[in-house]
Amino acid sequence: MKKILTILTFFTFILIGCGGSSAEKTAVDFTQKLYTSNTKTVVDMLYLGDEKPSKADMDFVFQKIDSVLEQNKAKAKERGGFKKADVIKKDIDGNTASIRVQTTFKDGSTQADTMDLIKINNKWKIRL
Repeated sequence: MKKILTILTFFTFILIGCGGSSAEKTAVDFTQKLYTSNTKTVVDMLYLGDEKPSKADMDFVFQKIDSVLEQNKAKAKERGGFKKADVIKKDIDGNTASIRVQTTFKDGSTQADTMDLIKINNKWKIRL
């Protein structure tokens, strides 16, 4: 009986740990993707308003994100590459959050940025 209880407790913790996204995890994932991913992946993490953006608006967003990714990848390359991102400050209030993330590069240098998030349909998105 004790063994079964231990196993059930273990699986409960695993399920809790794998639960929905958190503002902190979203901010860290977004930061990592800004240095290592593609435009569509990054745009999918953005909150672009309640109404569906027009094609022209989406084209503009893709161009801007493309430019940001290019700059970030060049910056990371100059610093030996992206190493990790960590939350250093968080302020979560219901469905909104402000998260400060510190990016660490492989040369040891760091950069801190604050991003605002909004929870839509139980999923955290980056608010521009």
